Amino acid sequence: MEIEQPVLLAEPINKNQVKVWCPHCLKNHYHGNTEGSRVAHCEKKTNSPFVATGYYIKLK
Repeated sequence: MEIEQPVLLAEPINKNQVKVWCPHCLKNHYHGNTEGSRVAHCEKKTNSPFVATGYYIKLK
């Protein structure tokens, strides 16, 4: 069974990186500049569901 991932919109910050706003950590997470599935960089203390599911980055 495949887990459906939430989609987060990513804003480019330079040619190699994007940032996504995490509604659980209440801060930005930084990733490489491509769309796709990502492992969440959420802090464990936030109990973010993204830790289990990850998320999909969609470029703005």
